[in-house]
Amino acid sequence: MSGPKSSRYTLTAAQRRALAEQLERERQLRIQAERDQRQREENFDLYSDVSALIKQNNKLIDEAEQVRRETEMRVALASSVLSTTKLLSERAQTICNQIRDSQGNELLEQKQSLIEIKSTLRTLYSELNNDISEVQSQHRKQLESVINNSADLSFDAPSITKAEPHKSTDNRQSEAKARQKCINALAEVEDSGVPAKLKDEYNGISTKLADIQTCDFFENYYSLTIVPFLKECKEWGKLAERIGEKFKAAESEYRVLCEEQDEQVRQFDFSEEGLANLKAEVNRLKTAKLDDEEQAYISQTIDDVMVEMGYKLIGNNEVTKKSGKHFKKELYLFEEGTAVNVMTSSTGQITMELGLLDTQDRIPDVEETDTLCRQMRTFCGSYAELEKKLAERGIVSKHISLLPPEAQFAQVINVEDYNMSDDETYVKEKKKATASEQKAMHY
Repeated sequence: MSGPKSSRYTLTAAQRRALAEQLERERQLRIQAERDQRQREENFDLYSDVSALIKQNNKLIDEAEQVRRETEMRVALASSVLSTTKLLSERAQTICNQIRDSQGNELLEQKQSLIEIKSTLRTLYSELNNDISEVQSQHRKQLESVINNSADLSFDAPSITKAEPHKSTDNRQSEAKARQKCINALAEVEDSGVPAKLKDEYNGISTKLADIQTCDFFENYYSLTIVPFLKECKEWGKLAERIGEKFKAAESEYRVLCEEQDEQVRQFDFSEEGLANLKAEVNRLKTAKLDDEEQAYISQTIDDVMVEMGYKLIGNNEVTKKSGKHFKKELYLFEEGTAVNVMTSSTGQITMELGLLDTQDRIPDVEETDTLCRQMRTFCGSYAELEKKLAERGIVSKHISLLPPEAQFAQVINVEDYNMSDDETYVKEKKKATASEQKAMHY
């Protein structure tokens, strides 16, 4: 039997597993590259934060110098903060220069170093700020003492009244302490990797904090705004501990799979449910990729085996129906003037048909039909050998239909519907009828 043959080819379980393992190895390399790139971006963002803190510290160092000139009192920490900030700046710059060419654990080490630099810079700023406040406080106390002593001597200054000892200084110290309490509490959030929503909320809280001036307002703001915010961040932190690494790994794999399948990347909520949905999407895409690669492997292997068996690929064409089904057609020269048309559908079904080559659509005549039936029977043995060779390469077939070599299946293949591989003419010229044959045809 060797009329048109339709089969659904699949890989053996072992071959499909081997293909899946190969795809996974290749994918893991792309996943690591994707994670490295995202880590580089995060490290550059950290470096930007470090640069901003260095500018902030340098500005405070200038302020300390201004206080020293105005009060003639030395700000003890200014010199050490200046030298340490300079060293940290150089270290951060060195790390920044290395980020682009780093990968894997190197990037993670750079991230940790930049976080430590940020923390140290903030601590230096806080300590120097407190030192400046202390110097200013001491200076104010000295001025208040001079004013009070002058009032006690009752010089010609009736408008000077004795100040209440340390009242303004104590208020300033309380306000500074309350402000620092808020700043320290918020500092825990800055490097915790909170999502954009919480980070925006953090920025808003920090901006409002800068405008507060009274101690009571600081306390109220801390209790009513900062504490609830910190609680929300803490809950997020607990969630991050449970699913953070799993979510990050699944997200990287998902992005790579979307690129492989040319699909739009979607955003998933950072939650238990979001992680479950993300994993489900990863599994769907992995299966789709494996199915696509399986069909590609099968198609390529059929091409290779056909060539191995001596059939020359002479033309091909791809067609997409209105229904969305995609078909790939390939012509392999069988004998002079005839070819095997191998049609592969997007569903994995492969049909092989023998046909006479011509440059027009027509029905074969009686003689051509006889020739095609004979060649169909010849191809029967070739088809059996083809399937044997495919099986050796891990491809098995499920026959859908194997039709007999009958005249009703004889057909003409129009080469104009194909992209022919070269300029050679594969169409066999039809023999002209003799005078007696032409006469016989009229009777």
